Amino acid sequence: MKIKKYSRSLLGAVVICFALSGPSCGSDYKGRNLNEISKSSNSPSLPEKNARVEICYPGADRQRKSCVPKVTFAQLGAEASKYQYINPFTEPTFPRGFNKDQYRAPTFFGNLTQVDPRLSLSEHFVRSELLPTSSARGHFGVYSKTILEKLEALRAAVGRPVVVNSGYRSPGYNGTLQGAAKFSRHQYGDAVDFAVNGVSFSRLSEICLSLGASYFQIYRSHIHCDWRSTPLDADFYPHAADTTLARAQGSLSVFDAIDEEAKLQLEAAVQGTAGSENSAFLLSMDLPKEDSGELTHSWRILTPSGKVIESQTDQVLVPEESGVFEVQVEVGGAHVFNQRVKR
Repeated sequence: MKIKKYSRSLLGAVVICFALSGPSCGSDYKGRNLNEISKSSNSPSLPEKNARVEICYPGADRQRKSCVPKVTFAQLGAEASKYQYINPFTEPTFPRGFNKDQYRAPTFFGNLTQVDPRLSLSEHFVRSELLPTSSARGHFGVYSKTILEKLEALRAAVGRPVVVNSGYRSPGYNGTLQGAAKFSRHQYGDAVDFAVNGVSFSRLSEICLSLGASYFQIYRSHIHCDWRSTPLDADFYPHAADTTLARAQGSLSVFDAIDEEAKLQLEAAVQGTAGSENSAFLLSMDLPKEDSGELTHSWRILTPSGKVIESQTDQVLVPEESGVFEVQVEVGGAHVFNQRVKR
């Protein structure tokens, strides 16, 4: 019933970091114990004795001198409410087939309050692109150095500037965006929304997958790529090295898990009177989204009378006829559904 458009094979990961010159800063955690992370708990561990109190990235010169202070949740102060993560182990709506260990709350956050927005995180990306701050977003963040390396590799592959629409989002800010997923990977520091002038979204999706991306969705204005199956950055998630990243036997791929949540919606007699010559019904596909905005759609519908209807809109108006409608729709460039609708 469902046909996948692309191969879902994943490649290995590569590593990089950002950069900000300056003295080390943050709190001294000497003498505090490391809490064991329970498999049923979303609580982050306390830092190890003598743990580093800053996160260093290579920057434009790859010298690993750009360092951002790191803090715990307890140090977020008045902004703590923006960083309340949903516990995947107790949340009943957590998607089936997803690895709950990959959705734990971070132990550490980068303190961006005094970090220049123009700071080069890598050769081609600056802090404001991937770790933006504002009163609505908050002034702390999480972004994986490994994923930054993927973005540099992507830029090298296209040979053009990558225009970033969204990098890290605090849970509080993510919750204000209409249509954004409750467990959006933007909250965990391994997702990016972007566009490249002169390069199709289809081509960009292929490059993301070749760089080990776990998932993508194509919107009208941008493409979303994330690496939710890649090990979490230990600078933010020190427990990451202790978690088992392999999916449990019988669990689903990200694409299959999201397919299972998709629903073809039918609204009858939205035009004219049911049964009349000008009556019609509306078809739409409800698919979980990572972001606000409109996913791309491509419909092809064969009516009982043999008429072919094609549309690129998110909803399509179909004339009322008796019999079986053959419906095919591609959503977000990643999901293709074939379904028969009997009227």
